[in-house]
Amino acid sequence: ATRSRRVVLARTVDSQQKVTSVARILIVDDDRSIRRTLEKFLGGEGYEVTTAQDAPGAIAAVNSNVASGANPEPIDLMLLDLGLPGGSGFDVLSALGDREDAPTVVVVTARDDMQSTVKAIQLGAYEYLVKPVDIDRLGSVVKSALASRELRGELVELGSRGAAKCTGDGCVAEPDAAEDEDDGAALVQRVAALRLDDPCGEE
Repeated sequence: ATRSRRVVLARTVDSQQKVTSVARILIVDDDRSIRRTLEKFLGGEGYEVTTAQDAPGAIAAVNSNVASGANPEPIDLMLLDLGLPGGSGFDVLSALGDREDAPTVVVVTARDDMQSTVKAIQLGAYEYLVKPVDIDRLGSVVKSALASRELRGELVELGSRGAAKCTGDGCVAEPDAAEDEDDGAALVQRVAALRLDDPCGEE
């Protein structure tokens, strides 16, 4: 079915080139009905969605950088259950580690205990949601997570541009230094706005 809208993210291919592409989400849950419900909802919101039913499938999707069809693209966001066949959601989080191409992870699980919450956050989860999840709440968290991911990418790019101006002969002022300062100030404002609008801070 043709969708009327697409949610896109800006991606930096190299220091000089940016592209935009559809935000890609991987749903990892062993419950088929949950996968289908979330896939339908997020697809209707304009995201490119794929699913996995177990831990090995989740890791394989990230390793292959394929989120939909045959088009190789990084997965931007993973909705991850903790109780999975072939390993736990914690195993998936551990496997992702600090790899640069790792998706942002939102845990969606029936485990409502502080120990699991703390462990998931320590392993790098962006947010921890307990089933049954309010669909509007989930939509807000997904938007916040993707916005945070895009900002982090822009901050990394800005830092790289600054570092590139410093060589073994010292740091040289570039003509676009003022532009970089403007970019940095704009990013700071966007981060502040994101924190104020973050639905996670309401609880």
